Amino acid sequence: MASEEQAPPSPQVESADPTSQTTPFEQAIKTWSEIGLTSLQRSLDDQGVDILENQKASLISRKELASRTKTFKKLPDDEKLTEIKSLLKLYQSEIDNLTKRGKFAETSFMNIYKVLAEAPDPTPLLEASVDSVLSASEVSQLTDENTKLKNKLAKYADYENIKAKLMQLELKSIETSAAKVAAKEAEMNAVIEEKELHWATKEAELSKQVQEARNQVKELRANNEVMQARLSAQSGDQLAGSIGDASAAQAAGRIAELELVASDLERAKRRTLEVEKRNVELRTELEAAKSGSKEKDATAELEAQMSDLQRENILLTAQLESTRNSSNQTKSTIQKQVDSLQRDLTRKTTEAESLRQKLSSMQDYQEIKKELEILKSVEFDYENSDNEDNDEENDNEEEPTDKNIQTNTESLEKLMLSRNKKLTNDLTVLRIANKNLTDEVTDLRSQLEATAASLEKADRLNHKLEEDLLKTNNPRVGALPVVVLAAVLAVDLAAAVAVLAVALAAAVVVPAVALAVPEVVPEVALEAVLEVAAVVHQGVFLARGKEDLLVTKNLTPGESVYGEKRISIDVPAKDADSPATKVEYRVWNPFRSKLAAGILGGIDQLFIAPGKKVLYLGAASGTSVSHVADVVGPEGLVYAVEFSHRPGRDLISMAKKRPNVIPIIEDARHPQKYRMLVGMVDVVFADVAQPDQARIIALNSHLFLKDQGGVVISIKANCIDSTVEADVVFAREVQKLREERIKPLEQLTLEPYERDHCIVVGKYQRAGK
Repeated sequence: MASEEQAPPSPQVESADPTSQTTPFEQAIKTWSEIGLTSLQRSLDDQGVDILENQKASLISRKELASRTKTFKKLPDDEKLTEIKSLLKLYQSEIDNLTKRGKFAETSFMNIYKVLAEAPDPTPLLEASVDSVLSASEVSQLTDENTKLKNKLAKYADYENIKAKLMQLELKSIETSAAKVAAKEAEMNAVIEEKELHWATKEAELSKQVQEARNQVKELRANNEVMQARLSAQSGDQLAGSIGDASAAQAAGRIAELELVASDLERAKRRTLEVEKRNVELRTELEAAKSGSKEKDATAELEAQMSDLQRENILLTAQLESTRNSSNQTKSTIQKQVDSLQRDLTRKTTEAESLRQKLSSMQDYQEIKKELEILKSVEFDYENSDNEDNDEENDNEEEPTDKNIQTNTESLEKLMLSRNKKLTNDLTVLRIANKNLTDEVTDLRSQLEATAASLEKADRLNHKLEEDLLKTNNPRVGALPVVVLAAVLAVDLAAAVAVLAVALAAAVVVPAVALAVPEVVPEVALEAVLEVAAVVHQGVFLARGKEDLLVTKNLTPGESVYGEKRISIDVPAKDADSPATKVEYRVWNPFRSKLAAGILGGIDQLFIAPGKKVLYLGAASGTSVSHVADVVGPEGLVYAVEFSHRPGRDLISMAKKRPNVIPIIEDARHPQKYRMLVGMVDVVFADVAQPDQARIIALNSHLFLKDQGGVVISIKANCIDSTVEADVVFAREVQKLREERIKPLEQLTLEPYERDHCIVVGKYQRAGK
């Protein structure tokens, strides 16, 4: 039966966790939302405009350089000597501009590459999206049509049951008709039999009555004949008449009796007909009871009612199935919405977390804003005060305050424009002064050449004097080469002679130190020479010989890092019977290391010492890092950060042999990426050569540098701004460091080892200290 059939189970919708399972579409959406194509396009537009402007400026400068070169070639030789300096400056400026352009292009490319390197290819995803969009309308039409067909199917759900029921009813109708015909036939046969029996009985009775009537007629005839005979036998006419009257009376009585019998017969006939009719009805009922037609009718009626109930049950079942399907569809839609909302919630949660982290990193916004206002008031307000009259300042003290307030409310762009105008005027004045100073420098250079010639002559005399002193084997003049070095370094010949005189006078009191430089020099003697040579930084030494060399004690004896020279010294043991200990030093080339150049330039406080922890930004291939590792020793630690992968491989190879070096191949502009690798450090050294290197150093210092820790920075002016003088760039960077709570302690240039470079040493102070 249809009412007994079970509906198919509704599909169970599994709720997918968006955090545990992500589709390629979701990953692509997340990646491209992080990329921010709109902002990237805007930045690319800005970079494109900058590149076009740089190209135009470069084209103009090249044309100008070409014209100047042609003009220079046409000049006579005596004028070329004076004009070649300005031409060389133009060439140097053009080279700096080209370097800046190349650096800008490389930086722009790397920024785009870092953004798009991990991005998935959107082509297959867009193709799939197009297919989905094209099939979406067809899917909606098919869904509507499917819904209509399901509803129509629900309405005709009892079709098969009705068809089967109709077949059953037809068969039952045929059977019922045959049964009814058989029953009617049996009934008619019974009626006919009953009537035949009745007719036979009636015929017998009628025959009997006819026979009785005939007998009575015969008897009456006999009686009549007897009576007539009797009458004929009698005589006389009277008697005959009286007898005839008596016979007539008897005949009338007989007729009356016959009439009574006829009426009784008629009543008996009617009673018989009624009995026959009742008998036929009873026989019909009997046959009907025998055939069971009434029960079949009642059964048929009950079956019809049951069929109606079944049809209603089927319709209700179809409606229930339709309702269940619609409920499942609603559940599926709701689940999809829930999943979509869950994904949106996860995305929003991630964005909120990133914004929260960004907000936490910007907690000093108000402080920076306040410092910006102070900077604006300090850097830009004083111009107005310079233009004010001194008398007005003395007469009215409230006016400057009002003007300061008005100036603070002005936009930074206006203030910078006004500042730029003043700086332009100052620059013009300084250029004129620079021209005058250049002329003076030219004159001084000619004087310097003459002095250098005299100095060279004095140097030859000094070497001859050293050789004579060595030959005399005087043990009290061992420290003489040190002061001779001071004499060599003097730029005045008279000063050199004075220093030599002091050295000769002091020869009688200076302790003896062996002057001969054998292959093996005791470390104690070397350290004594270094101390006298004023190399006061721990772990960094100065080796004396034909040339003074800056050296560090090799942490891995017998191995070089970049092909540098090594010096081995046998240090005698305290016990005379024990063999000497060999100590190896590595030469630190100042032309390849800005830190070495700064040390030779005379840095007073280096902060990098044995046992210290150093964060080295811009480690490159690890040449200078290896010497810093030698300085800090096995008790210290060097975190070397390098962004480029090619020198990073050399850095990793070097670190494999120096356990106190931890290489980190990451971008120093994002210190959060390696915050789990680096602990608190004592010193931060930076040689990143980036326009925003002050910000990079500040970010790393805020995260890793302890309070009162040291900061050592190498600044390359051309990498920051090649359009202004190096001193201006250095001053700007120092000001930026002050704003980041880094107090500069000393600043020195790296001439002659590096051009337009300087080393800045400072001390970091954390907020709230």
